[in-house]
Amino acid sequence: MNFAVGYVRNDQHDPGEMHVERVYRVDAAIKGVESLGLGSDLIVADTISVSLEDLYLVHPKEYIDKLTNVSTSGGAWADEYEETWIGESSTLAAMNAAGTSVEVMSILRESKAVNYGFSIIRPPGHHAGPRYPMGFCLLNNIGIVARKLSTLGEKVMIIDIDVHHGNGTQDIFWDDSNVVYLSIHQNGLYPGTGKLTEIGGENAILKTLNIPLEAGSAGNVFRMILESIISPTILRESPTWILVSAGFDSHFKDPLGGFELSSRDYFNFANELRQSAGRDTKMLYVLEGGYDLSAIKDSTSASILGLLDGSFNLENETYSEAGTKDVKNAKSYFGF
Repeated sequence: MNFAVGYVRNDQHDPGEMHVERVYRVDAAIKGVESLGLGSDLIVADTISVSLEDLYLVHPKEYIDKLTNVSTSGGAWADEYEETWIGESSTLAAMNAAGTSVEVMSILRESKAVNYGFSIIRPPGHHAGPRYPMGFCLLNNIGIVARKLSTLGEKVMIIDIDVHHGNGTQDIFWDDSNVVYLSIHQNGLYPGTGKLTEIGGENAILKTLNIPLEAGSAGNVFRMILESIISPTILRESPTWILVSAGFDSHFKDPLGGFELSSRDYFNFANELRQSAGRDTKMLYVLEGGYDLSAIKDSTSASILGLLDGSFNLENETYSEAGTKDVKNAKSYFGF
């Protein structure tokens, strides 16, 4: 089965030797793809800059000009905590990440033989709002793809499995009834948004679905969410596209999160999500967080194998009581 992938290392975007968001993250994900030996079944997208037309679907010109001005003036931190670096090449790097994500999407959309893909890019995007950078993110890669698809008449659902809430993506689609945003994240973790009661603006009630979970939540909890919330949402919304904000910082090895997923759990999630979506639904994973290199490598290959209905034998499924009550509360709150 054919599979589309895009790679953007952006080594010129360098927030510093000690920063967790570094180029080696993409290298680890690339190794995960290479370990599968897909050969001629792998379609590699060109690395291209996002068009201004697509960029302005999400980010206004004033914001892009501001990013560009910071880059051309030599660079600066976007926040007082020195987390989000905008260097001389960072704005161009972010445009390449967004553009390549759109390019992978275009390959899927234009081919009847390719239903699944993965945009392996940096910097990540889900914390970037329409007018602000945040949490290592400058442009919202998955948001740009989703809005482009929406303008083309597609019905889009975004599923965010990063351990941190995608506040930027939520802000972009808060009052947009054409895009569903569902996030599974650790309760109380950075950036502190994504409460159960945040369900969308007045024109898009229940188009935003937040499932905050306590620390220690494991693979069985994600399975519960898929079966009791995600699958009914897919049935209700009938998306033609599912985009996944693929944060591998929900892995038990990750230094920034408190979830307990294994790479096997990422395989299970992708495999079961594919089955719930049905064969006619296109699915694109877009890399977000994840800061343990071995976890990134194994979880990348596991997710792709899940999408391709393969088999995966590394690590075991994980189980916890933590998070099960949160899922039951969310299911009831959403009316499922």
